[in-house]
Amino acid sequence: MTAPAETADAITFDRVEKRFPGARGPARPVVLDFNLVCAAGETTALVGPSGCGKTTLLNLAAGLLTPDKGTITIGPRAINGPGPDRGVVFQHYALFPWLSVRRNCEFGLAMVRTERRRRRELVERYLAMVGLAPFAEALPKALSGGMKQRCALARALVVGPRALLLDEPFGALDAITRRHLQRELMAILARERKTVLLITHDLDEAILLAHRVLVLHGPPVRVARDIAIPYPFPRNPELRDTPAFAATRAELWRELDHAAPS
Repeated sequence: MTAPAETADAITFDRVEKRFPGARGPARPVVLDFNLVCAAGETTALVGPSGCGKTTLLNLAAGLLTPDKGTITIGPRAINGPGPDRGVVFQHYALFPWLSVRRNCEFGLAMVRTERRRRRELVERYLAMVGLAPFAEALPKALSGGMKQRCALARALVVGPRALLLDEPFGALDAITRRHLQRELMAILARERKTVLLITHDLDEAILLAHRVLVLHGPPVRVARDIAIPYPFPRNPELRDTPAFAATRAELWRELDHAAPS
């Protein structure tokens, strides 16, 4: 029996707990009795002060960390480690420096034993999608920061993941490159309809790319505000200049001010 479309690729945190050892004394909870559903086919953005638990949540969803209690699922399946159903893009590219752009993107497909001709077809498709087809044989050292992040995005998408987990994917880029890649990512998400969990410190980026923005306080992490972004998707970047966009940004800043450490 097939899961309903609205839940098939949802990421669900159910009473999740994660503790880390303290320098002295007992382990401290970073995530405690945490519940969240990231809706299928939508982008959920997490914003909050450094250290509140955002990246811990993403690493739990990626299977890079194991919860001490509770469960995390994608659709009906429990997450028990990394897997090809989730593509992860970090702030710092994480490309293999000795492999070409093409071979970096083929790596995940080779791991799941995709037939060679099919690998080439998929890689060519996604390199064209992110504008890197002319650089397929280049090594990462020959690429700009923006090009490296396009490669990381293509590598995450090429295996056909059900969800994308993005941890400050454009945080290391200059403002102009960042805006350009935000537009490219928005166009890709409009076509691919992936479930996306996005961590960002850029409120404009969160409002522009996400269907929901969650303001987190902590630790232990908790949702202080859950704000639905009402603008149709994909969005015109000129939306940033409207009074409605400015009002949403101001609302998020007010909540983040309450979350900031004294």
